[in-house]
Amino acid sequence: MPFTFANPYMLFLVAAILPVLWLASRRRKALGHSQLDIHANVKKVPFIGRIPVVLLVGFWVLLIIALARPQLPNVGEKEVFDARDVVIAADISGSMTSGKIQDPAQVQFVEGEGDKKPDGYKIIEVAEKAIDAFIDLRQGDRVGLLLFDDEVYYSWPLSRDLRVIKYKNVGMSKYSGGGTNFDGDGKNSKMGPIQASIEHFRELGQARSKILVMVTDGESSISDQRFTEIMSDFRELNIKLYILGVGDSWVKGGSSTQDLRKLTEASGGIVITVGDAEQMRQGLARIDELEKSQVYQEKSLSFLDIYQYFILAGIAAAILFLVGSAIVREAN
Repeated sequence: MPFTFANPYMLFLVAAILPVLWLASRRRKALGHSQLDIHANVKKVPFIGRIPVVLLVGFWVLLIIALARPQLPNVGEKEVFDARDVVIAADISGSMTSGKIQDPAQVQFVEGEGDKKPDGYKIIEVAEKAIDAFIDLRQGDRVGLLLFDDEVYYSWPLSRDLRVIKYKNVGMSKYSGGGTNFDGDGKNSKMGPIQASIEHFRELGQARSKILVMVTDGESSISDQRFTEIMSDFRELNIKLYILGVGDSWVKGGSSTQDLRKLTEASGGIVITVGDAEQMRQGLARIDELEKSQVYQEKSLSFLDIYQYFILAGIAAAILFLVGSAIVREAN
């Protein structure tokens, strides 16, 4: 297995030996010997005078490699478990950060009461708490998190460590994003959250059941062409779309949510209105009914230092250099 370096920048020091070699090449090609019989052998083996230089270069290169700390990757055994793959795409657009919710049923995720803030809570505050509650119910599954407005920001890849996902979710309500872009196709700089999730599933997804959970107020649209393209990808990868709908547009059935509702139904998912206890129960039950499948995951990845072997080889080269220099000395 190829090794890596903990301090690869140290390798640039190898070039420091070049000026020494250049100076050595400028010196006269005369040899002095402590014994006359060796002089006779030098005529038969003309390259013997270069051995000390070769050993010096070897010592320097081995020393620099040791300083760069070569390491061998040490991969633990693969862990096999049954799970679903879930990507949560959280909306942090301007409508999420500026809109307010006063309905006590919807703000129950924030404080448990609706009267803590007389002017209501930001939609994104309610969304953050709804995501936190949702993650608690996904024990045993792999969950990933991304944030989006008119662009996508990858927060954490698919992982069984739900504590990390919950930690990454904390503070989401402090973001203040721009517009909303559901329609992105990945062919421009502003890939939408749906396409970004598809690509993430394509790259890292292993479970048979793949679930995209969008947490949004739904204030955007999807063109007919993109609808067809997205559904093609959903069918190919077996992705079901679920919506955690936050805000009055989902409660009142606003026209701005129609495209997402249509896409959700076509994929076999369901819209879960945050605050509607019955919809929450039904939606989560539908997710729990989805089949789990085997997922393979590396248990651990560590690195084994091997720099000490290069140090030993360098010491050996240094000793040979001293011995060689004592026998074969360059004369001025």
